[in-house]
Amino acid sequence: MIDLGRELLAIKARLPRGHFVPRVEEKSGISYSAAQRFMRAAREADRLGDD
Repeated sequence: MIDLGRELLAIKARLPRGHFVPRVEEKSGISYSAAQRFMRAAREADRLGDD
């Protein structure tokens, strides 16, 4: 889950504003709310130094 969140954060950083949500919903098969949870978990793990 942490690795997926990190991958999503990297993709989000590369895409122009407004392109991330449609891409997640169309290409990944997960909902945007699930993507948000994965990204939040990755940020928290990075903040705490967890892998």
